[in-house]
Amino acid sequence: MDIIDDADAGALRVVFPTVAIAEANTQLKASDNAWTPILLGRVECLSLTQDVAITIGPWPGDLSLRHVIYEARAVEGRVVTLEPDRYKGWRVPVIIV
Repeated sequence: MDIIDDADAGALRVVFPTVAIAEANTQLKASDNAWTPILLGRVECLSLTQDVAITIGPWPGDLSLRHVIYEARAVEGRVVTLEPDRYKGWRVPVIIV
């Protein structure tokens, strides 16, 4: 919640790659309404564009992982995750929650 509170206060930029949202919702099976409080205004959703898809296409790992890594690097951000081992070997800062 601290991250969301900081985002609400404008002290932090929070971005969610859309492929990561899809991957999370594969597990959660949540409705649009369930996602609304999380995504409402404070979160910028980054779509998988043609250029990004071409760039990350040959990278190893699942599509969600590759999209998250690309976007974290592009915005010089950190990946917030419960699964830090997924990002071993990648040059991206990770925050474990």
